[in-house]
Amino acid sequence: MTIKGVTFSGTPGSYASTATDATAATFARNTGTNALEAFAQAVQVNLCLKCHDANGQNSGASFRVAGGTATQPFGTSAGTALNVSAHFATGNSSYHPVSGRNNNSYADLSTMNIFNQTAKTDGSTTAWGDLITCWDCHDTSTAGRTIGGANASSTAHGATTTLRGTIWVQSPTLCSICHKAGIYNTPNATTGLHGAGSAFITPSTSQMSPGTGANGMNNCSNCHFSAIAKPARPVAAIDVHGFNKLTNGLNWPGAAYANRPYAFIRNTVQFKNHRPFRSPENTTGSAGCNLGGTGSTCSHGNMPTTANDTSATYTPGGTY
Repeated sequence: MTIKGVTFSGTPGSYASTATDATAATFARNTGTNALEAFAQAVQVNLCLKCHDANGQNSGASFRVAGGTATQPFGTSAGTALNVSAHFATGNSSYHPVSGRNNNSYADLSTMNIFNQTAKTDGSTTAWGDLITCWDCHDTSTAGRTIGGANASSTAHGATTTLRGTIWVQSPTLCSICHKAGIYNTPNATTGLHGAGSAFITPSTSQMSPGTGANGMNNCSNCHFSAIAKPARPVAAIDVHGFNKLTNGLNWPGAAYANRPYAFIRNTVQFKNHRPFRSPENTTGSAGCNLGGTGSTCSHGNMPTTANDTSATYTPGGTY
């Protein structure tokens, strides 16, 4: 069996296999650049995501260990393959751009370190960013490097370290590889908001303290994942890869919301409801996330602060 080459086209776009075998002297992905190598793309699309889809590894018994199945090709329940392909579907309300590009206008030249290095107009949904690959996160180095040789797949298949940085902790280093720490890991000392260029800063009201430790606003999981602490598999992967629903399989509740979770916000521990300013479901009205599900502001009950300040509120922004 050989791996076929792929081409990418369109917006948000998709990969298509070619009839030509993909060839390279050795597998390589330079994680310090947004230029994706053709062979890395081919391996990702026609190997990695062919096993990590709804069908699993269904090429036949000869491609598994003895007793292995399509979703457990290594013969152990601990290694059940996730449908990662579904996480990255471009129809999801939140997804990282692995299978297709993304039009998040807040991920651009002013807020990103490596990818989406183009200027965008905040709130526009017509500008599309860069693609990334599995190895841009599933690598063992924080600095960009070339992955290749005998250890090319070790991070995905049994290595002690499978990610380039930390996550579900204060100031996670995995997120700040691509998303600028000065924008997201260091909130404004007065307002507690993210820096200029993010959706969190416009529009805004009042003071939400940056905080420290588990409740700090520079702990991404407080808002952007389904729980503050790392959840069990497979939720942890879905939280980071992408999703179209809350963990209960539903949209945000309430007539004022009833929308899918955008901007990777689906933390029902902190939020009872949430909607951005504009999205396909929300073409009018105001953004909000308050406990009652009818108002436009978010309070201490929704967002952590360093003091018991129930009067602290903010109004979220965001167009998706």
